[in-house]
Amino acid sequence: MYRAIESDSALVRDYMNAHKRFGPDIYDRINRREVRRNSPLGKEFEAFHASLAEKIERIRRQHTDTTASDQRDLLFGAQLARNIAVLPRYCGERWPFAAVSLRDSLMAENLMHLIDRQYPGEKVVIWAHNIHIGRSWSDAKLSDIHTQEFAWATNRLDRATRMMGEYLDERYGDAEYAIGLYMASGSYETIKGEKLRVRPPRRDSVEYLLRDPQTAAVYLDLTRTTDGSGYDWKRASSRGQVGSNWYSIVPGDQFDGLIVVSRATIPLQ
Repeated sequence: MYRAIESDSALVRDYMNAHKRFGPDIYDRINRREVRRNSPLGKEFEAFHASLAEKIERIRRQHTDTTASDQRDLLFGAQLARNIAVLPRYCGERWPFAAVSLRDSLMAENLMHLIDRQYPGEKVVIWAHNIHIGRSWSDAKLSDIHTQEFAWATNRLDRATRMMGEYLDERYGDAEYAIGLYMASGSYETIKGEKLRVRPPRRDSVEYLLRDPQTAAVYLDLTRTTDGSGYDWKRASSRGQVGSNWYSIVPGDQFDGLIVVSRATIPLQ
């Protein structure tokens, strides 16, 4: 990848000039909103990285003699440039809904890029939070606000806020198998490093209905009509925990399968 890019002297020159122009702390300045999307520098930053993606794609097409691995690296480099181009817009979003929607659209775009262009014909596994995996999470109702974590969401995720799973559902349909992962008890650590206890499950929740203290975890394939006892998971309304709050969901509308861990533990460092 790097040999192919370095052989294009014009691209190398443009990149080095841009690096000097933006400065080594450009990412921190964007994150602090010192460089805004609509500012001259913000527009220049976005335009440069968008054009950089196009130039790397052009180099890839010219170097047809490179290995498959090098071709994938060039594809990755172009996609990375596209993601960086969006940084001023993402950091500059005022409203949480807009930032969440943009983030998930980019997550979906990245995954579709991997599936369709980087590894066509191969199976891809992605691990993410249930709220990103669900097929139609914008239909999920926030029924119980326990903390201020999602207080800005009032009683419903904004209809304009589409999560990654909704894009994937539209693109791949039945070729995708989405699994919801829940925990019935124990403790967990957040992305911020907070160590928290799992809230006791509600009696109408996925966690409560599928919990089994005698086993490490329970798996249920929702593509089957019932679970054997006659309970129709595909159509029944239930609850699912997100962070410290409960959402009203129809499990079969969100996922193809459910896994409920009986007791979660924080991994040893």
